[in-house]
Amino acid sequence: MSDEQSNVRIPLVEEQLITGKRRIETGRVRVRTLIEEEQQTVRERLARDHVQVERVALDLEVDEVPPVREENGVTIVPVVREVLVVTKKLILTEEVRLKRVTAFEESAQPVTLRVQRAVVERDETSGENATLTQGD
Repeated sequence: MSDEQSNVRIPLVEEQLITGKRRIETGRVRVRTLIEEEQQTVRERLARDHVQVERVALDLEVDEVPPVREENGVTIVPVVREVLVVTKKLILTEEVRLKRVTAFEESAQPVTLRVQRAVVERDETSGENATLTQGD
């Protein structure tokens, strides 16, 4: 064997793959919403205020009209009248006492509650034998 034959070079080849992607429409869907109604009974505790009126006769002589006042949660409204005597005097004839009383009662009322749902339908006019795939 000669020197030329012992140094033979063999070229090596390598393949490389370059990939790409593109979007292809495979079908369409239509989304619409539906509203469903359902009757339910709602229970709630309601407050109701009313005023108790108590008239207290006094017939007291006063020099001026007493102011409206509040005592122990009771509003007292003085009522006076003038009496003609040799001199003019104010006579406190009565006080009107107002007291707020709160009562509670249960109340049930029918109400309509609406729920919205999504309906998805395939549009069969585009793409044959297409499968729905998730995008990138």
